[in-house]
Amino acid sequence: MNVQTTDIKSDHFSTYSRNNRVVAWILRFIHNVSNATKLKGSLSYEEFKRAEVLVFKSLQSNAFQDERFLAKMQAFKDEKMGF
Repeated sequence: MNVQTTDIKSDHFSTYSRNNRVVAWILRFIHNVSNATKLKGSLSYEEFKRAEVLVFKSLQSNAFQDERFLAKMQAFKDEKMGF
């Protein structure tokens, strides 16, 4: 099977972008259910970035559950999600 590298890169970015958009729409839905002021129209840049940060924090919390590993890296764990 012959797969070009450019196809893999564009496919990976497409999945990444789609996942972030789905999370952004879910966050908008939660906002609209919880608030009197409803957000409408296309997703804003801020909504997309908020979703991206949430996805990254979720991935990091799953990947770095072992506190000893974080200590070896001299990293710290951000306990608050900010959402």
